Amino acid sequence: MGAKANTITLYEKEPAGSVDLSPVLRAMGVPPGERMGALRFSLGRGTTEAEIRDVAERLIRVAETMPAVPAPIA
Repeated sequence: MGAKANTITLYEKEPAGSVDLSPVLRAMGVPPGERMGALRFSLGRGTTEAEIRDVAERLIRVAETMPAVPAPIA
């Protein structure tokens, strides 16, 4: 059996190239600015603890390389 790929979906693109911010998050009332930064993780019965740990570790490594984002002014 080949290695599984873990995928992180940042957004969904429509054929015309426009970005469709998650309709689920929209229905939950999440503001567009916050929806732009959303990550979606899909798990299933076959997802193992090792796969979850692998994705979490890779996400942490990516986050550590990102520049700091200033908090919005309320």
